[in-house]
Amino acid sequence: MPIDLKPHSLKCNSNFAVLNFKAQKLDKFFLFRKSINHIMALFMKKNFLFIGFFIFLFLLSSKDVSAISLVGNVASQQTNVSIFILPSLPSLTIINPENKTYITNISLPLIYSASFMDNVWYNLNSLANITITSSSIKFNTSEGSNTLYLYANNSNGITAKNITFYVNLSLLIILYQNYNGPYKGASTDFIHETYENLQNLSNVYLEDTRYGKIYFLQPISFTDVNINRTLDLDNNTEILFNRVGLDSAVLSNFNKPATIQIYNLSFNNPRILRDGAPCSDLICTIESYANGTLKFNITQFSFYSADETPSPTAIIGGPGGGGGGGCLTNWNCTDWEPKICINKTQTRICVKAQQNCSVITDKPDESRACEGEKKEFPVPTPTLETKRCCLFEICGFSFILCRYWWLLIIVLLIAIIIAIIILSKRVRKRTIKKLSLSLHKKK
Repeated sequence: MPIDLKPHSLKCNSNFAVLNFKAQKLDKFFLFRKSINHIMALFMKKNFLFIGFFIFLFLLSSKDVSAISLVGNVASQQTNVSIFILPSLPSLTIINPENKTYITNISLPLIYSASFMDNVWYNLNSLANITITSSSIKFNTSEGSNTLYLYANNSNGITAKNITFYVNLSLLIILYQNYNGPYKGASTDFIHETYENLQNLSNVYLEDTRYGKIYFLQPISFTDVNINRTLDLDNNTEILFNRVGLDSAVLSNFNKPATIQIYNLSFNNPRILRDGAPCSDLICTIESYANGTLKFNITQFSFYSADETPSPTAIIGGPGGGGGGGCLTNWNCTDWEPKICINKTQTRICVKAQQNCSVITDKPDESRACEGEKKEFPVPTPTLETKRCCLFEICGFSFILCRYWWLLIIVLLIAIIIAIIILSKRVRKRTIKKLSLSLHKKK
């Protein structure tokens, strides 16, 4: 009857397995295979000790094959037997597209894995079949629901897979031409990510191979936008020569810790600038500088650049001119923030220009009280000039306003004089007319 073979030792690698075992009183054997993990043997009794040594050569992705058999005579010496297992149907898996929603219908990538196949082909929505002849496959489709069918065959038959996905062009618009051209480098291809993935996308890169790169250390939500469902990376991020950053007021969802690289620098000992001022160690940490590339980590976003670290301003000796000594430096402080007083407090960050140097003065204040912005209109103290410009003892106006008052008075006087002249002429005419009428009556 069949017996389970208990191996003395078993060695495996990616291509074959070597099975060593000992058996007693065996003459002939019959070996057959039911599955990858179940091997049985039938041996005829024989009065001698048999040590068998078998080599089984497996094809890795074969999960289930038809039974095979091997019949032979047993010798008292080591025996090598190779068993080849023929594959069954092709193995086929669709990796992309996924069963999710896409925000574009242009150049969607088809990614799959297949083995033991002779040919692979696909069709979209049961239309014409397209044979796959290259490793890079992209296709266009229509908005709405779509189904992709993928096939692979060999001499044993055909394996078929399908995936249904969706396209909605109005969900989100991402503008990132600056990171989708010939200098895109490692930039993430956002437009071909699914809408579901874009809600919490990890491993986000922005790169211009000429100038620098940003790698965000935390996931980012691309769907958290408020302006016409449009995320504008082109106008709110910058990767230029010696200038990398983004507008965190507009792209608040991108204000995450990140690793920044600035390319093609020529400094000997660079330091990091944040908005043009030395960056605090609490925000910026240099990781490396080699071959003109400055790599550093930041905790929050703004616009970053680099310049040469200034040389020490002075060398001072120890007491009495003896040993010891060091350099003398000053403090560098950022501007007071926020610009407009909020919560009656403004803060700034002050760091030594040279970290290993002594400072001339105590560290400046990094916090101060403030009041909300007020609009005050000071009343000028009347001077000799303004007094001359006062009108009817009403002072406090500027000289220009006083001129307009006097001009108005002059215009009114001229108007009054003209009116008096016109009126006098009319009165004179009436008087002359009356006299002439009276003389006429007397005659």
